[in-house]
Amino acid sequence: LARAYNNLGSLLSADPSRADAVQALWEQAIAINERLVIKDSANRQYRMELATYCNNLAALLKDRDQIAEADRRSREAVDLLEALARVAPTLSIARADAHSLRGMILAEDDSQGAEREYTAALELFEQLHADQNLRRLPDFHLRFGDLLLNLAKFPGNRADVARARQLLGRAVAAYADMATRIVASGNRNDAQIAIDNLSRILLEVPEPERTSLTAAYELLQHKLEESSLRK
Repeated sequence: LARAYNNLGSLLSADPSRADAVQALWEQAIAINERLVIKDSANRQYRMELATYCNNLAALLKDRDQIAEADRRSREAVDLLEALARVAPTLSIARADAHSLRGMILAEDDSQGAEREYTAALELFEQLHADQNLRRLPDFHLRFGDLLLNLAKFPGNRADVARARQLLGRAVAAYADMATRIVASGNRNDAQIAIDNLSRILLEVPEPERTSLTAAYELLQHKLEESSLRK
């Protein structure tokens, strides 16, 4: 029904004298789809169609000098489309881990290819590490830690050691920054997850990067001790 209202509005929109009818039809289409989105928020098709209807109405409202309402509908469409364009965070973790694994596979025979894969993995983790919901997922810490371990072993005695160490330093800095954010949030469970992960990787990371991670570990440990004392 929403599609029928939208399509009829589109047909009538070629006639400027039918602007009132077109606006009413598109508003009906939007109202139906807004209810559908509320009922089934995971349905991407409903959201995509709602964005289309909002854009149609926004363009008409602008032509009719209803600028404030045109802006509201246009913003609604943009927000819907931006949300649809974002990759699910858990899928991003899997993507990052896939790049990290591929880097490990290529490390022996194609160091430049491995470096590209590790860089892609790190860039994904850098985009995600400030998300407090992700910081509560043990899998996020596990996969990020795996990347650190892979980078710690890369690239052996090859000529591009300097670039590899720079990449490791960047990854360590990102994880240490996340630890600082966890401490600032005051969440004990998040701190415990990060400490458990650091415990398994600290000895595998070389200096001076180990010192940075040790500082993050001690900061988290202090937060846990403070929480225990308050109890």
